[in-house]
Amino acid sequence: HNPFLTPTKQWYQRRVRAQIRDAKSQNGFGVSFISAVVGILSAALGSIACLVLGAIILALPITQIYFGFDRKDVCPAQDKIPIWLIVTGISSTVVVCLQVIKSIFTDSEGNSKCVCVDGVLGLLHLFNFCWFICGNVWVYKLWGDVSYDPLGDMYCDKTVYLFAFWSVTAAYIVTGAALVICCLICICATCCG
Repeated sequence: HNPFLTPTKQWYQRRVRAQIRDAKSQNGFGVSFISAVVGILSAALGSIACLVLGAIILALPITQIYFGFDRKDVCPAQDKIPIWLIVTGISSTVVVCLQVIKSIFTDSEGNSKCVCVDGVLGLLHLFNFCWFICGNVWVYKLWGDVSYDPLGDMYCDKTVYLFAFWSVTAAYIVTGAALVICCLICICATCCG
């Protein structure tokens, strides 16, 4: 018993835990369960928190678009890196916008009223995965050989290269953290259920 929690907060926490237990009993521990937990937590956080989270999520793609366009001709060692940044930023922004549209047109039981959006999102996720692999090849292939000297043979603007490098690397870090969080949610759901 935590004396700092008011009965309202305790009731709210019990309600969220019960919803997670229900999601586990209905979906098992698969992707459906994780999706249900994300939906439950989104509803618990409220729309303002989701708006702030959306702004944070859109910050990276918008920055990728900016750096890609602003410096598209300053990486002769691999001229596809700025293009990779532009396309990644645009496609990520479109995915986020479509996810918002999908959530707006989803009823309380989780049924989407925009079936075509699901198909487009599926194709975009497939494209983003393939495009991410291309980015890995183009960015990591230069690692160790890239020169930030404009007169060097393997010149690439330092800002463009490092931003692309950390965009790719951050995707691996976020994926690893998400896997750890999913494992912890599954462990907590097992303990609570």
